[in-house]
Amino acid sequence: MSENERHPLPVIVEEEEGLLRREMLELVGAAMALAACEPPRGKILPYVRQPREIVPGQELSYATTLTDRGIAWGVIVRTRAGRPLKVDGNPDHPTTLGGGSAPQLQASLYDLYDPARLRGLRHGDAEIAWTDFYRALREDLRDGRGLHLLLEPTTSPLLVTQLERLRNALPAARIHFFDPLASAGEDEALRTAFGRPRQLRLRLDRAWAIAAFDADFFMDPPERIRFAHDFSQRRRALRPGERRSRLWVAEGDLTVTGAIADERMRIRPSAIPSLLASLVGELGQLAGEPALPRLPAPDWIRRLARDLWQNRGASAVIVGERQPAEAHLCGLLANRILGNLGNTVEVTAPVVFERGEESHRLESLVRALEGGEVRTLLILGGDPVRAAPADFGLARLMRRARRRIYLGTHANDTSALCDFVLAGLHPFEQWGDARAHDGTISLVQPVIRPLWGGWAPVEIVAALLGESSPSSEALLRQRYASIGLGPWQTALQWGFLQGSLPSLEATPDEGALRAAVGRAAGRQPSATIEISIRPDPKLRDGRFSRNGWLVELPDPITSLQWGNAALMSPSTAQRLGVDRGRVIRVQVGGEAILVPALPLRGMADDVVTLHLGWGGPGPAWAGGRPSREEAVGVDVFPLRRSDAPWIALQAEIEPAFRTIEPIGSREPLHATLVFQQSEFELHGRPILLSTTDAEFRADPDFVAHHDRPAPNVYGMPWTFEGPQWGMIVDLATCIGCAACVVACQAENNIPVVGKTNSRKHRSMHWLRIDRYYLGEGEEAQYLPQPMLCQHCEMAPCEYVCPVNATVHSPDGLNEMIYNRCIGTRFCSNNCPYKVRRFNYFRYNVPHEPETLKMMNNPEVTVRERGVMEKCTYCVQRIRAAQIEARIHGRTLRDGEVKTACQVACPTHAITFGLVSEPESEVARLRRTPRSYAVLNAELGTEPRTRYLAHLRNRREEEV
Repeated sequence: MSENERHPLPVIVEEEEGLLRREMLELVGAAMALAACEPPRGKILPYVRQPREIVPGQELSYATTLTDRGIAWGVIVRTRAGRPLKVDGNPDHPTTLGGGSAPQLQASLYDLYDPARLRGLRHGDAEIAWTDFYRALREDLRDGRGLHLLLEPTTSPLLVTQLERLRNALPAARIHFFDPLASAGEDEALRTAFGRPRQLRLRLDRAWAIAAFDADFFMDPPERIRFAHDFSQRRRALRPGERRSRLWVAEGDLTVTGAIADERMRIRPSAIPSLLASLVGELGQLAGEPALPRLPAPDWIRRLARDLWQNRGASAVIVGERQPAEAHLCGLLANRILGNLGNTVEVTAPVVFERGEESHRLESLVRALEGGEVRTLLILGGDPVRAAPADFGLARLMRRARRRIYLGTHANDTSALCDFVLAGLHPFEQWGDARAHDGTISLVQPVIRPLWGGWAPVEIVAALLGESSPSSEALLRQRYASIGLGPWQTALQWGFLQGSLPSLEATPDEGALRAAVGRAAGRQPSATIEISIRPDPKLRDGRFSRNGWLVELPDPITSLQWGNAALMSPSTAQRLGVDRGRVIRVQVGGEAILVPALPLRGMADDVVTLHLGWGGPGPAWAGGRPSREEAVGVDVFPLRRSDAPWIALQAEIEPAFRTIEPIGSREPLHATLVFQQSEFELHGRPILLSTTDAEFRADPDFVAHHDRPAPNVYGMPWTFEGPQWGMIVDLATCIGCAACVVACQAENNIPVVGKTNSRKHRSMHWLRIDRYYLGEGEEAQYLPQPMLCQHCEMAPCEYVCPVNATVHSPDGLNEMIYNRCIGTRFCSNNCPYKVRRFNYFRYNVPHEPETLKMMNNPEVTVRERGVMEKCTYCVQRIRAAQIEARIHGRTLRDGEVKTACQVACPTHAITFGLVSEPESEVARLRRTPRSYAVLNAELGTEPRTRYLAHLRNRREEEV
C-alpha cells in the first residue's frame, strides 16, 4: 500500500478573499520569497528594490515545524529582516495546541545560532567539495549490498517516500533506526495485544481520574506539550465546588508529574509491574470479573481503584515508557476494564515509520558489523556511538565498516569515528515535513538561509538515488505535487495540512492481557539498591548539551545547573554514608562512573536516579568568553545495558575516595554542585499558599488574611489613572516545566553567565521557578511557583535608589532606566522577592560570536556591566501594541498584549492584561477567592503580580 493510500492528503479549501485567518501569520507572497531571508553579509547597502513583504522595523512570523523523536511540533518563528528572533508553539497545531511550549522548543533558537555547529563537508581533516563526496558516495553501490543507513526515528512522509525508493533501487541495502529513549516494552506489549504494531493516543482533556505509573508525561514523551494543555483543561476551579480532575502518581523518582500529584506513592521502579497487577485485580473485583486474580494490594491501590471505577470511561491509566511489556499489558487491561479504550485512550496505527519493527532494533546493525557485512555505514543524525548500550561496543564495531559517513549539526563521539563528516541543516534552514502525534502532516519551511551551508537527511538519501544536486525544496514540492499553488501557500501559512489518523476499533487479545498479569505479579524488586536511569528533563539524551540556555536552566526539580547528580532519598544517603556533593562510585556490569550524590525528599528508598545527557562538551560560549573544552556533568550512558537500559537491579554503589601520594592515605571525594535555589522550606512564610478542594469548599476565603496589606513607608496608597497592567499566576495549573524561563531569556536578551558565575548565584534569569515542600517527611508535596518582578505599587526598591534609576511608569510598571543606574545594588538588597539581577561582568562583549549577537531582540536593550535588570512585563510588547492601536484609532483589546512567559506556558497558568478594565480576564481572576499577593500582608508592597492559591484534589474519603 502506498503512503498516499495509508494516509490520504486532506482536501484544502482556499482561503476566502479578504479573510485574515490569523493576524500573527503574515506570510505574504509565494513560498519562494523565503529564499531571500538571509542575514546581511559584507557591506550593508540600502535596498535597490525592497522585497514586497519586508517593512523595515516590522516583524514577520512564519509557521514551520520542529521534531522531537520524530514527532512534529508546530511552531511560529518571529523574524525581522530575515533573522529569526523568537520561537513559540503554533496555537492551531495538534501537538502544540493553544500555543504552549517546552524548554527545548524555546531554546531551538540557540541551536540555530550556536557557533559550535559543524560547517561544510570534510574527509578526514581536509575540506572537500560536494562533487567529490557525491562521487565517493555513489561508488560501487550496485544493488546496495554492504550499504547500511542508520537514522533517527522519522515520521516524515517525504523521507519515508525516499527510503522506500531506496529499498526498491538498492534492494540489498539495509535501513536501521535508533532512538536512545525508545520504549521497547510498550512496542512489544502493543504488538502482543493487537497482533501488529500499534500506538496509544491519550486524551487527557476527557479524563477526570488519571493514574500514572512511573510516567512523567509532562516531561518525557514527545506529546508532552499537548498533554500539559489537555490536563489543564480540567484542573481549573475559580469557585468552590467546581469539579476538577484528580492525578494519582506511583513512582520511585521525584518527577515534574509526581511533584504536582494529588495522590502520590513512593515505590521502586522495579515494583511497578506487580503494583499494576494488584490494581487490575482490584478493578476486576469491582467489575465482577472473577477470572482475574485478586492480589494483595496496598490501601493506596484500593482507593485508586475505587476512584477509577467511579470515573470509568473518563479515566486513564498511564504506564511509563521505561517499564517492561507486562506492565504495559496490565495498564492496557486496566483501561479495557474501565471502558477507556476509544474514549480517553485511543488506539491508532504508529505515526513513527516502522515503529515496533525489526528496523528499530539496533541489534540488527550490531550483528552486521560483527559479521563484516558493512562496507558503507551512513549515519544521518544523532550520536549512536555514545548513546548505544555499552555492551554493544558500537565504537569498536564501527571501525569494521570500510567507509563511515556522518551527517549532523555538531561534532560528537560518532562524527569522530567517521571518514566523511557533513554539516547538517537546522530545521529552520530546510524544507521538509513530519507528522504530529495524531498523524497530522506538518510542513517544515526555512525562515533563514543556511548560516554555514549543510544538507538535510532527505537530500543525502536522494543523492544515493542518483540526484547529483538534491534540493529538499524541490523534493517536497514534488511529494505534494497534487496540491495547487494557492492551497500550498495556505498550508505553509498554517504550518500543517488538516487531517489526522483515525482511531481504530481495536480489541486487544484478552488472553495475552490476562497472562501478563501473572508475569507482572511474579516480578519482585531487588533486595539491594537499584539504579533508575532517566532522560534529562532539559538535555534529553544529550542532543542539547551544547545549548547554553538549557545547560544553565535550573533543573525543574532540584534547581541544579551545569551538571547532574545521583538523586536519592535522605534515608538512602544515610545508609550509604554520603551527603550533598559527596562523590559516589556506581558500577553496573563492568562499567563504573563517579557522580556526586544529592539527597532529595520525595525519592523512594533504595533507589538512585541518574539522568542521561550530560558528560559531553558544554556551550561554546558562556560568561562573555569562550568555554573551555571540558565535560559538563557526568556521562551515565556507560551504565546502560541492552537488557536493562533503564532500571539496573545489580549495581554496586559506594563512596569514592582519592589516594594522596606519596603517603598513600585516602580522602573522600567531593564535587561542587551549582544551584539557583538553596532553600526549599517555607519556614512558616505565606509565600506559596495551598489547600485541598474540600477545605476550599469549607472555607472559600482561606487566603483573605494573607492578602490584607500591611502599613508601608509610603503611607497613603498611590492613585493610578488610565490603563494599568497586572498579572495572575494560577498555581493549581502550573506544572513547573520552566518553558516560561527560557521564553523570557530568549525575548529579553538574557545572557548565559557560565558555571563559575552561576555557582556564585549570579544567574541573570528574570523569571525563576521556585519550589517548596508543603507537608512533613517524605510524603510532602513539592510544588512550583514562578517568581518574577512583582511590579509592586508600593515598591521597596524604588525609594532606596539614589539616582532614581528604578521608577514607576504611569501604567503601573516598575521600570529600570539603565543609563541612570550606577550599580549600588540597594534595590536588590531591599527587594523581598529577590528578583533583581546585577551584571557583574560585561557578558555581551564586542568579540562575542556574530551568530550569538544575531539572537538579540532589537526591541530590548542589551545591558552593560554594572547595571541592574529585571522583569519588565515585556514592556516592548506593550508599547508596540499601544502604537498599533493608536494608528488604527482604537483602544487596546483584552488579551492583545501577551508576555513571553504567558505565550510559552503550555497550561495557560499565566494571565496578563489590564487590571483597570473590570471585565478583563486578569481583573476577573483577581476577584476570585484564591487570589493573593505574596508577602503583602507582611510588607504592604501591593504587588501587581498576584497568584491563585494551589489546590490539591485529594480523594474526599481520606479528608
